[in-house]
Amino acid sequence: MSKDSKYLKTIIADTDLDTFKALQSLNDKYNIIFLSSNFAVNFMLEYEKIDLMIISNRIPDLNGIIKRTDDKKVKLLLIGKDLAYPIDYKEIDKLLEKEQENKIKKVAEDNRSIKQRFKNLWLEGKKIFEEKKENNAVAGPITKCIVKEPLKDDSEKNVLLKPGNMPGSNHKIFQNSVKTSPPSSKDNALQARTRIIKQKIIVLAKAKGGVGSTTISIFLSSILKELSVLLIDLNFNEGGGDISYYLNIPKSPNILNFLNGYSKEALDNSVIEVKENLHILQPPPTFEQSKKLELQDMYCITDIAKKKYHILIVDLPNHLGDLWLGSIDLADLLILVSDLSIGSMGRLVRINNRYLYKGLEKLLVLNMSAKQNLNNFSDDSISNFFGLKDYILVQENKYLRQKTDFTDLDFSGVPDFFKLKDKVLEIISN
Repeated sequence: MSKDSKYLKTIIADTDLDTFKALQSLNDKYNIIFLSSNFAVNFMLEYEKIDLMIISNRIPDLNGIIKRTDDKKVKLLLIGKDLAYPIDYKEIDKLLEKEQENKIKKVAEDNRSIKQRFKNLWLEGKKIFEEKKENNAVAGPITKCIVKEPLKDDSEKNVLLKPGNMPGSNHKIFQNSVKTSPPSSKDNALQARTRIIKQKIIVLAKAKGGVGSTTISIFLSSILKELSVLLIDLNFNEGGGDISYYLNIPKSPNILNFLNGYSKEALDNSVIEVKENLHILQPPPTFEQSKKLELQDMYCITDIAKKKYHILIVDLPNHLGDLWLGSIDLADLLILVSDLSIGSMGRLVRINNRYLYKGLEKLLVLNMSAKQNLNNFSDDSISNFFGLKDYILVQENKYLRQKTDFTDLDFSGVPDFFKLKDKVLEIISN
């Protein structure tokens, strides 16, 4: 059994070094973290999953720590109140042994339940993946119908919709109210300006960092204003993902909160609301913690999130692995992002040819910097390399190059991004 998965993780906090000396040998038997400051205690509570806190009233800000352990659902025992002082080695040994047995038992029970759920999700995901390969695409539930172009009075309006059923299909569709009279020319004009948006998972992938996929993911998430969007950041880095810094949001809650519950409530407690229709699911704040996330977790997240959000946008890291490949399998639309460097394009072509199945809906976005030249690649070569009819070129942009704070979600200075938005809407409404 690994300490990370089943062993009890305990903090013992005291300013009396005799406490540590008395219990030091227990660290060979249990997973104990000895701390002597309130800063260290708060830090560990924030970034580690702690099971048990044994603390002395000599630690400053004890009331604040008690509140934090309560919020984190960490069991807390006070030295000198719940436990003897001076510390009793045998009492602590017996306590930890019992708590550890309880945890092992609970983990085993949870694993049996979660394994069955994951097995069902895996079989469902595998079936969908096979259908995608066979049919080139799988239609998801239709969730929204929006007016893209202004009507004759130059005002942009939304169509009011009622749930119904698509004839000859099991997929849900939102239709206009039933009219007894023949459609008028105004009705026809409205229909021509109406888009049917199917529920989609949009995944952004790249072959190397620094090509703009994170910025694009923020743009797409914020510009689909008529839809509820969940942006999932899987760019695991030490110190958290770039989205956290670009949007100036705290690193908690994050995806680790979901792993504590695997439920709708756990997902609600894991996301940060940036605006009413946009939520962010962040990666863990440390690279080591990100190793706790597995492919089955991603299947579970998307399965639950699809019941709440119209669009899921997933920003992938630039290193391949099971999580990367599994996320690609979930994609309804894959946006490949690259600059014009030979290395980035070459690696992306290799990924495309080796790992992406032929029927996957793909869109290529090329970010052009001042030092790069599109003449190195012809339209035909790009089309042949990626098996695409066209691509989106984002020209060198001074406004974007100097921008590191996207809290205003203002991309008005990047006109090429809006060409990308139109193309994405065109694809997901087909």
